[in-house]
This record gives sequence, C-alpha cells and structure tokens, in this order.
Amino acid sequence: MAIFVIVMAWRYRARQRPRYLFFLLLPVLPIVFHGLVFLYRSVFNILGIWLVLSIGFSAALAVYIATLAVTLFISLIALSAQHS
Repeated sequence: MAIFVIVMAWRYRARQRPRYLFFLLLPVLPIVFHGLVFLYRSVFNILGIWLVLSIGFSAALAVYIATLAVTLFISLIALSAQHS
C-alpha cells in the first residue's frame, strides 16, 4: 500500500509551488489517511476470514501470500514506471 501511495503522490505532485493549500489540508489529511488505512485493514481482514472459512487454513494461507506477492509485484512495476 505504501508503494502505491508513493506512486500516486509522485504522479499527482504539484508542478508549481502551492500557496496556502498545505495549511488548509493539514487537519484533514490525518482523518482521510486513517479512513483509508481502516478500509484497507478491513478488506484484508474480511478476505482472510472468508478464505479460511471457505477453503481451509493451509490453502487460504497460500492464496493470501500469493495475493500479497502479486500485489507487491504490481506496485513495484508501477513504481518503476515513474520515469520523471
């Protein structure tokens, strides 16, 4: 998730110097990031519980690790695509 955030921040960075935007968003950003982290943790928690209940622990562990490895691989490809 952190690699995706780095890619998005680099892609949508301000090209010119922002004037007062930073001071206005400073109290709002922790609330937004807390919500995103909560959503991310909830999705992976529900996915893990659903996998264990449907296919068993050993197979669910293999699927979960494979899913995280593929996600890491895709995020690293997205990170390496940032040339500028």
